[in-house]
Amino acid sequence: MSVEENKEVVRRLFTAQVKGDLDTLANLLADDLAWQYMGNGTQDVTINKDQAVAMHRRMREGWIEAWVKNIVGMIAEGDGVAVEATNRMKMKDGRIYEQRYHYVYIIKNGKISAVREYLDTDHAKRFFENRFP
Repeated sequence: MSVEENKEVVRRLFTAQVKGDLDTLANLLADDLAWQYMGNGTQDVTINKDQAVAMHRRMREGWIEAWVKNIVGMIAEGDGVAVEATNRMKMKDGRIYEQRYHYVYIIKNGKISAVREYLDTDHAKRFFENRFP
């Protein structure tokens, strides 16, 4: 696939996440997906495709009232797509979760096979307390 096609796969993932379109989300993820949350080294977590879909289901059904996720910048080369993004979620309990991210996606055969997600894991851990997969 071209770098533009790979970037489009990532855009489709962002749209599926925000809309809660779990079927599209699942179809964009490779069966052998490894999605890593990269923190300060002590809080790194890796999940597989089933866990990623289940986590998005829990988020959409249980926590999130509204979700805005914006791509600030995107650079692609070969199979890799790097994305800087912002996130704002209004939770069902009224709290607002804001976060800045850097993602590295690896696209193989039109599917996302690997994700490295960099974020403020301390902030996420405090906000979500025991709600991680």
